[in-house]
Amino acid sequence: MFVDMKEQEKIFAQISSTEVLEILSKLVRFRTVNPPGKTASCAQFISSLFQREKIKAKLIETEAEKVNVMAWLKGQSPGKTLLFNGHLDVVPPGADWPVDPFSAIFKKGELWGRGTCDMKSGIAAMIASLTAIKRSRVSFPGEIIFSGVCDEESGSKKGTQFLLKEGLIRADMAICSEPTDMAVEIGNRGQMSVEIKVAGRSSHAGRSHLGLNAIHFAADIIEKLKKLKLKSSRNELFEVPTGSLSVTKIQGGLTDDMIPDRCFLTVDIRLLPGDTFDSTLEQIKQEIEKMENPEGIKISYRMHGNFPPCLIPVDSPVSQAVIHNYGKVLGEEPLIRAKSAATDASHLVAAGIPTVIFGPGNSQYSHTNQERVSLSKVMASVRIYALSALDILRE
Repeated sequence: MFVDMKEQEKIFAQISSTEVLEILSKLVRFRTVNPPGKTASCAQFISSLFQREKIKAKLIETEAEKVNVMAWLKGQSPGKTLLFNGHLDVVPPGADWPVDPFSAIFKKGELWGRGTCDMKSGIAAMIASLTAIKRSRVSFPGEIIFSGVCDEESGSKKGTQFLLKEGLIRADMAICSEPTDMAVEIGNRGQMSVEIKVAGRSSHAGRSHLGLNAIHFAADIIEKLKKLKLKSSRNELFEVPTGSLSVTKIQGGLTDDMIPDRCFLTVDIRLLPGDTFDSTLEQIKQEIEKMENPEGIKISYRMHGNFPPCLIPVDSPVSQAVIHNYGKVLGEEPLIRAKSAATDASHLVAAGIPTVIFGPGNSQYSHTNQERVSLSKVMASVRIYALSALDILRE
């Protein structure tokens, strides 16, 4: 049974844009930068918001100051369970911001700051939607669970993966509020990292012929990888329809006058459904093995498979609920696609929980010094989350 107009008006009247902006601004001012990923104060603030509304909430610490917050809004009768999921940690701010990245400056209808887009706007919208449902006293069966997690930016081992492993997240379906710029995303590319260690031989730089320069050989590997076209699946539904590979870190050398005997490369790899971590690593190994290798140079590999690729059907109940209510709130059809970046939807789908990704942030601003979010999109998301949750649980 869909939410009728009377119920809809009742829900929408429960929370204002002023209140939502205040919640989001406070979230942004918590410096939950990862590393080190300390989320304790932010999680405590969210817990206090729920407790004020008499919504059950709990803090779950997995490491010193790495804290997840969960909340449970029960309906009036047994039924399905829907999970709202988002992460509290943010990447480092970087340089050259036009504003203080943690001051939460609001101008021209947008809130600026690190995490506004990725993804505290989604968190604020989900908090507001649960609050609006609770205040409205509209009836529904089942339960809505909220999980605000730590550690997503470094793989989610202390966040969503931990909560799944411990059985704290059990749900029939989920909505992840990562930035989609209001597109309905039914999957995301996977992500893995490969660390390549190049071991050479040190010598005095004045006698460089006696050494084996690990940085020089690492540079040759980078050139080789730049030309490598991964044998990847292709799917035009994805924002980036193939897999990709990027060298994202290089570290080597000890002093100015010493031939380096070690160099480490980190390769970020994105995969589509159908690709595997092992087969992708094998492609990289085979490409490097084709190179002319000076005697004494040794190459080793260490793989971190962080996020598997995921994709759910567009006609799944959770997808259809968000699509339907997007139209109901905004009066048009949403863009339907799959995300180029990885999200916790990977872990949820792998655990058997169909998950749709939908949020107010624009991912073009994620991890940049231009990060900001439109308040009007945040408010639209509040309404879409609330209506979608009730439609899903009443189905």
